Amino acid sequence: MQYGFGQLSYTLLERGLLDELRLWVHPFFVGSGNLGDLLARKCPLTELALVGAKTLSSGVVVLSYKF
Repeated sequence: MQYGFGQLSYTLLERGLLDELRLWVHPFFVGSGNLGDLLARKCPLTELALVGAKTLSSGVVVLSYKF
């Protein structure tokens, strides 16, 4: 289990070593930066299957994907 999605996650993804990905989607972001800083990076094309979705009382949505 790893919190966050940084260089280690990209390396695992590139090498096919991830079997599940859980994304916590927050209803808003606070701070500075641009869309490319958060969501867009070059990485290998990967097919994911959505296997679960849960909405928390805070509005956060937890999405579970299998490779």
